Amino acid sequence: MIIYVASYPRSGNFWLQSLLGNQFKRPTTNIHVMHKTSEIARTKSAQTARKWFSLPLFDLTEEQLKPYPAALKPWMLGYRIPEISGDCYFLAHGCRNVVKEMEVRKALAEDSQVYFLKTHFGPYQEYLPGEYVIHLVRNPGAVIWSYYNFKQDIKNRKSTELTTVIKEDVFDNWNEYHQKWLKVVPPLGPRYYLAKYEDIAAGELAFCDTLAAFLGMPVLSRELRSFEYYHEMRPKLTRQGKTGEWEENYSKEQLRLLWETHRPMMDYYGYPEPNYDLGLAENAH
Repeated sequence: MIIYVASYPRSGNFWLQSLLGNQFKRPTTNIHVMHKTSEIARTKSAQTARKWFSLPLFDLTEEQLKPYPAALKPWMLGYRIPEISGDCYFLAHGCRNVVKEMEVRKALAEDSQVYFLKTHFGPYQEYLPGEYVIHLVRNPGAVIWSYYNFKQDIKNRKSTELTTVIKEDVFDNWNEYHQKWLKVVPPLGPRYYLAKYEDIAAGELAFCDTLAAFLGMPVLSRELRSFEYYHEMRPKLTRQGKTGEWEENYSKEQLRLLWETHRPMMDYYGYPEPNYDLGLAENAH
């Protein structure tokens, strides 16, 4: 089984991954991280799993790897959950060129093992029976402000203007991205789960209890790690964790542009029109 943890960038994907790792003891593969070799990827993946979730990964035996496609084997690792008998399997970070191959997708989808894959890409035109989606959504005002800062601080694109980020991006703009996902909801049916950032912020354990029913997995730990813990570990990537207080960073003109550009899907997901009174008189970003 594959469970895609899909979101537009800066929508709280890492927060959701952290809940999967700490509360469900299930690590998520980040397909977007790039490594020169699968061996390096496996080493780095083992380090991060131990760092974030105290979860030791190990190499699988030749017998365990035997049923899988040759292209997939170098990316596979194992881990153990005390509450579950037997080994669980995991894919090393950065395997996006491998997991998009139909032979590999089919092998993973048909597997009794469960693989969580983080993705910012849009949906496939069709999904296999063993493929599931957790689709994470966040208010575009908060998303775009966070994404703008990501481009400034991490990508060092100091010339990027907030107005540009509102309108377009490599992953489509926010509205277009979610319109594409909306089209695959009916064919996925019960294999699709809509998760909202705001619901996680309102209560992480309550969110996990609801998610557990979709996953068919128990919540194994009710001890939460604080936002401050993750902020200290990665201060530029885990910035504030807020649902509001973003409008004052936009000008009134930019807030109107935000609403004009993204209104269809904002309406669909229940996000209100921005409060223009909170906006700046002129563009500051």
